[in-house]
Amino acid sequence: MADMNSSCSFGRHSKSINLQTQRCGHCYGTFELLVNKGRNQGGSATPATPRAPTGFALFVKENYGSVKKEHSDKKHGDIMKLLGQKFAQVKIAN
Repeated sequence: MADMNSSCSFGRHSKSINLQTQRCGHCYGTFELLVNKGRNQGGSATPATPRAPTGFALFVKENYGSVKKEHSDKKHGDIMKLLGQKFAQVKIAN
């Protein structure tokens, strides 16, 4: 039989277990919800302060509309490939 003071951890990304009705299949003990305090309130691992956009992100923001107008028949992924190629050309020129 398992020691009543031992503990196991189940890595869940949501509160999907009903703590009032569910029991451990190994020791039949009750579950306890432990909140990871190392994360921000939303629960995601993203930092609290947003990072500054990268050079490519700024390039896409400035040029996406014009490239989309030139190639209106293309899908988003194809337009992003074109923007990547254009960014590489601009980056090499600088």
